Amino acid sequence: MEKLAINPNRLQWCMNTLAISLNDLSNSIHIAEQTLLQVMENKSVLSVNQLEKIADFFKRSLLFFLDPDDVLEQQLHNQKITLSKASTYLDNLKISDVRKLKIEND
Repeated sequence: MEKLAINPNRLQWCMNTLAISLNDLSNSIHIAEQTLLQVMENKSVLSVNQLEKIADFFKRSLLFFLDPDDVLEQQLHNQKITLSKASTYLDNLKISDVRKLKIEND
């Protein structure tokens, strides 16, 4: 099973935007709060399935959470993450996952 490290600042930004706690998120997506806490502290990684749950909940792409930069709100609406730009974030993904991401972003 593939594991991915996400940018915890982006997850925090999403939670702040919806004014939800880690516990609320945990209950909504059925991922243990302790797992999410460890991810937020950069002590753990997520499976692709877990990341998909988070991305679906916040209506974001998987690549959004893999981007190492902080969210710049003024650019968020103007910038589309392309597969070529994100190639450095995809090293840990399987080819089938990359194809799935390409289909979602087309």
